[in-house]
Amino acid sequence: MDPATVAAVLDPDDKSKLINVAKSVVKVSFPPPNRGREYLDRWYTGIIIRWDVHNKTAMIISGGCFDRDIDDKSKSKIFVHYPYMEDDGFIEAKLLFFSAFYQLSLLEVAFQGVLLDVPTQIPTFGSTQPKCGDEVFSLGRDKDLSLVVRHGTIMKEGCLIELRQGYLFLDYELPEGGTGGPAVDHQGDVVGLVMDCDDDRAIILPISVVLSCFHM
Repeated sequence: MDPATVAAVLDPDDKSKLINVAKSVVKVSFPPPNRGREYLDRWYTGIIIRWDVHNKTAMIISGGCFDRDIDDKSKSKIFVHYPYMEDDGFIEAKLLFFSAFYQLSLLEVAFQGVLLDVPTQIPTFGSTQPKCGDEVFSLGRDKDLSLVVRHGTIMKEGCLIELRQGYLFLDYELPEGGTGGPAVDHQGDVVGLVMDCDDDRAIILPISVVLSCFHM
């Protein structure tokens, strides 16, 4: 297991709550333009926000998943990897909405095959507003679908432009592929989405802002 993940989750109660959230955390891969699934060397993290068990469909929010210079993003391929499937948990996603301002994607997937586990309950979203001084965990998936966790504090300092856009800054870096993963508080509630920042720090976008982008 990733040593930083072990160090981030020391309290058994926190571990139990994060495991519940992790059942909704997926890996989201996106090949370069005009390339197929054999070129999936780039990925983000995503989280399931709606789950239809009967029809095996899910709605997922993640990072932008696109090069900024792509004009027609509807033609770009995005693949979701779900770790709780009998096969490789790999399926192409449908882009429902893209926020260019916040670089967020809303995806839909229809799972095929046997699901070994499903989220019994989607994590609580937007019950609390993150603020400076709060401690949060960020959850992500690595290239092998293993869960990676980081833990830290929301800081007061940050670039004025990002602060005006609603972002908050964290005092740690994200692991590779961590962009788009959930920020979770000690109650096990999802309070935001985390993203990489240019100065090697992570930023968090409050979940209320994220959901408002998709009118939810």
